[in-house]
Amino acid sequence: MPRIRERTADEVDPVSTSLDKREPKDVLAKRGIKSFYHVLPAADLPDVLATGALLSAQARGVSSERWGRSRELCADSVCLSFWPSWGMINHQLWDNEPVFITFGPEVLEASGLARFCPHNSGSEVGAEYLRSPASSSATAALECVEQRKDAEVIIPREVPINCAWYLTFYDQQSLESWWPICDATRQLHGFGIDLRPEVTKPDSRSPQFPPQYKLSDASRGHPQRIGEDQRVKRTEPTAAEFASALARVAWKA
Repeated sequence: MPRIRERTADEVDPVSTSLDKREPKDVLAKRGIKSFYHVLPAADLPDVLATGALLSAQARGVSSERWGRSRELCADSVCLSFWPSWGMINHQLWDNEPVFITFGPEVLEASGLARFCPHNSGSEVGAEYLRSPASSSATAALECVEQRKDAEVIIPREVPINCAWYLTFYDQQSLESWWPICDATRQLHGFGIDLRPEVTKPDSRSPQFPPQYKLSDASRGHPQRIGEDQRVKRTEPTAAEFASALARVAWKA
């Protein structure tokens, strides 16, 4: 069973005699962790924006089987990564049109008690790690900093979209295809968040897609409807409401 290792005296933060007397968010901030990431199919974005949050599988009423070994442990949680997840694209989204959402550090305060896992949470070692109450500690957060390319933060129930900074699309064609309907959804459902769309750029701060990944024409989505709130069953917006929402979109390519 994996264990959260104890820190030596030299590794403990000098401002405290015990690392775990500090808040995980403060430990992460001191070590320059300012962003967390989630990757999903672009076709899911309108519903996420209509809901105002990324919801857990349980909150959406869908299966959590894709979470592997943590399917029961994390059924009512949402996973964010410390590093843009290429594993998700390579193994689950290869034939979809992926988009990254970048969240700011405030997501740790807005979403309840987060758990930190320096391993893939869907793996056996990740599931065992998350079963420990210490996975919510500053020590666990620091373990994630040291293994950030694999590390994840597990958020209970939902992640508010108003904590998001950017949407990063694969290319300009993808952005131009999806952003107008996403922005129309956002306005129709009354979310005034400043969510900025962008295209990934090599050698920049934007999340990068795997170097071997290439979005094929067959994998590109075709927006056909405005988003729906995933928490409740809503009546489909009328054609007039949809046209009005699109007309209010102030967006320039």
